[in-house]
Amino acid sequence: MPDFKEVAKNCLQAGSSKYSQIALQMILQENVAPSEKKQVYELVEKAWHPALQLAALLWLVKMQVMWQELSQLLGFESSTLERLKSITPLEVYFPAYGSGQGVSSRRVILYILSNEESRAICLKGAGIESADHLADLSAKSCIIAFDAPVEGNSWQMSALAALQSKTRLSAEYAFSGIVTATGEIRTASFLEEKLAFCKERGIKLIHRIDSAKKLEKWLNEEQIPLPLLQYFGSEIEQMRCLVSIEKCIQESQPWFSIAALEDWYGIAANELILGDAGLLPFEPKLWQDFLCETVKGAIEGLRQKMGEKGIIWFLAGQISALQFGIGAVIGFKQALGILQLDFSSSRYKEVVSLYGQTNARELKNVSKQADNFSKIKVNLELNKPESLGLSLILYLGSHNPIGEAKAYSRTYLDVENYLIIEAKDAQGVMNLDTDWLPWVQEINSALNEVRGKHYWQRIHLFQTAPTALCMALGVAFGHFMPITVYHYQFGAPEPRYKAMYELVSCFP
Repeated sequence: MPDFKEVAKNCLQAGSSKYSQIALQMILQENVAPSEKKQVYELVEKAWHPALQLAALLWLVKMQVMWQELSQLLGFESSTLERLKSITPLEVYFPAYGSGQGVSSRRVILYILSNEESRAICLKGAGIESADHLADLSAKSCIIAFDAPVEGNSWQMSALAALQSKTRLSAEYAFSGIVTATGEIRTASFLEEKLAFCKERGIKLIHRIDSAKKLEKWLNEEQIPLPLLQYFGSEIEQMRCLVSIEKCIQESQPWFSIAALEDWYGIAANELILGDAGLLPFEPKLWQDFLCETVKGAIEGLRQKMGEKGIIWFLAGQISALQFGIGAVIGFKQALGILQLDFSSSRYKEVVSLYGQTNARELKNVSKQADNFSKIKVNLELNKPESLGLSLILYLGSHNPIGEAKAYSRTYLDVENYLIIEAKDAQGVMNLDTDWLPWVQEINSALNEVRGKHYWQRIHLFQTAPTALCMALGVAFGHFMPITVYHYQFGAPEPRYKAMYELVSCFP
């Protein structure tokens, strides 16, 4: 068996990987005598390999020797260092680039310590470095080490993530970024090579977060915003709308970004868009397939990628008649933000907020009384009370659908019972700076009251209304009512209305 003193001496003089490994094994296998404590202490000070530095430190703590020297060297009280014996370290990964060696995976090892003053030190090899800014940003003191020698500071984001996270980080994540004293996170070098390395190994590399505050949010938020856009048009138009949705979300949750969403959950921007570069033809089967296959499949795919993490859906649509179906597919059992495009500014605004203190079930609230409706006026025309069909006509937009919808109902559906709902004030101009939830509750209450007095085998829905309101109503109506949704095609041959889909058809 080699002499430890000689091995330690050669290790320090030559910086040899061979001697470092021998010294490390001797310490781990407890082939070091208590009388060799000074040599072990020197390894903490100067060892070239950080894993050897850490092993030497833990040996001294276990042997309860060199307390004064260690305290002075590391800046921690002896009583604080003694706790290292009972602490399970945190581990987190980052990709490291070595000249001539390419990219490799490196492990950061952290011991969180209670200390009166904010303190973080880094056993990085060939000395001890201060990393106090990580302690200041996370409000946690610690000792940081590595499983292999490290160059540069791209490891800092991974260390900060481990310190900030309320749970232990999975090995499926790696982090790359340089953290400044002010909490800014800067991009590290050789990013393309590191991304390729992580992608090949199925590792999610978190690198597009630019501040410690945003990192803490992504690590610990129980619900993550997830935008979903229904839009048929060019890719440029789709991305412009998606960026506008991102900005809308950032007004209340400034830490969010679509780029970071892709880092964390592997969700690319194009997966958030329901639609393609063409138009959706005026064909019922295509609409039904779009809802039952495209929309439903996309939503299930996004939920699967998010795993167990909670979601706040931020929904925006383009074709108002289609939004009832999208709302029904989404359902009311999750947090929702529903957005409406302000055409005057090309910005989305959140008009229905159902997360945090307000539960999405509020959309289904039917407790409003007709005498107290503040948003809508309701007119029920029963021309054939014995009939089992009802036409629900929503006139909340600028185009008046009532006459054509009634004529279509009589001529093509043999339906002459009409529930007509109009805006009380400012017809066709819904205020984007107010909460639209009361509109949904009043409309839902009006329909519920009528259904309570009459049995309608089929409800035929005609509307002119903002997309966000239609989507919210789709969530409220769900897939239990026998509703057929009609779309009005300007310029089409008569009849311009056509039954496009059934709300119940996408569900078993």
